[in-house]
Amino acid sequence: KSTTIEYESSQSGKIELKIYNQIGQLIEEFIQPEAQAGINKIIWQANGMPPGIYFIRLQTGNESKTKKIIKIN
Repeated sequence: KSTTIEYESSQSGKIELKIYNQIGQLIEEFIQPEAQAGINKIIWQANGMPPGIYFIRLQTGNESKTKKIIKIN
């Protein structure tokens, strides 16, 4: 199973997107060295990951955002 994570960046450049479980362990990391400003997408292959709460942290230049997602089944 996979899910598409869509995010918007106000600037072009390096993007780091990290996924953590609910106890703060890093599950997966995506790095796009030359992402464009605007709306971008990353596909997370969540095979084998248990249902639960996950946190997505997006780092772009000087900006950092964290969002909560819930995986069911």
